[in-house]
Amino acid sequence: RLMSAMAYHESRFRNDQVSHKGAVGLMQVTPIVAEDLGLDEGYDLADPATNIWLAARLIRRNSRALGFGDFPTTDDHIAIVVASYNCGITRTLEAQRLVVAAGGMGDSWEDIAEMMTNMSRPEWIATSDYKMRRFGDAPVTIGYTNAVMELYNTYRGAIN
Repeated sequence: RLMSAMAYHESRFRNDQVSHKGAVGLMQVTPIVAEDLGLDEGYDLADPATNIWLAARLIRRNSRALGFGDFPTTDDHIAIVVASYNCGITRTLEAQRLVVAAGGMGDSWEDIAEMMTNMSRPEWIATSDYKMRRFGDAPVTIGYTNAVMELYNTYRGAIN
């Protein structure tokens, strides 16, 4: 259900979709990510089975890196992993680190989203005690994550 919600938002279920950044297929996987995940040359990134397999590997890897194990179980954990799929694990780990340093909960999507928003504001960064890079795409990641989670919960409710 989660992968379906993500595929809808990534490509509207079109395996021939190619983004302006070179992301391909149902799950909009980039060739760089495919190679990083160990896919050899000669693969067809537009192949739905390959594309979904790579996305699932990336989700699992990000979940582990965020400290949630192989499969995140709470809605907060799932949302944070979805955010990491959209903006990358480095940005998400940075937001998680800053949340914890500020006394928040690193496994709370609300806290992570708030920190990502702060990270997009130059005036907040300028007055912060923490070192970080500006995250200009934070509103895109937060919007994507919230939309995916809403659809995921709709799918989850329809099947239960």
